[in-house]
Amino acid sequence: MADQYLLPCPQCSHVHRVGVAQAGQTLNCVCGASVDVPTLSGLRRLEPVTEAAATKTGGSWSPRHGLVFLGLAVTVASLAWWAFLTLNIDWHGEVQPKIAEQIVRDMESLTPADSILAWQFLKSPLHEHANRPTNEMQAVYGRWTSVALGGAVLGVVLILAAFVLVPTARQR
Repeated sequence: MADQYLLPCPQCSHVHRVGVAQAGQTLNCVCGASVDVPTLSGLRRLEPVTEAAATKTGGSWSPRHGLVFLGLAVTVASLAWWAFLTLNIDWHGEVQPKIAEQIVRDMESLTPADSILAWQFLKSPLHEHANRPTNEMQAVYGRWTSVALGGAVLGVVLILAAFVLVPTARQR
């Protein structure tokens, strides 16, 4: 005689593992129904617990659990990407010291004609030249920020959908 048997709920078909010591008792199912455990002779007619049945009745995830996990994973990945972008952006376009030294060396070696051309370039409005890389960088940052925050919103929507759209065992 086996020690444990598989007892299905008559309302939701959830399978309970019951032992010989529970014979004649009443169980509360996850759906809220009361399940009567049969007597010893009735237990012998039930399917005994085997290794395959033990893994089958183990704690598997419902579709709701999977959707919540997917939503959390998408949200966390998106927010991590947004944080990476935010922390690694160089908004000021500061000139590195080695580049500044190279510019000074280049300026000292200019011919008089090249010096005039450089002067004409420098006396034009700086916003025409200096902000071009910064504006492009801000545009790229804006696009990737939109993607990251859109992914975070998608993750939150998935989590909410798991609770609103996926029925629980009690609702089936």
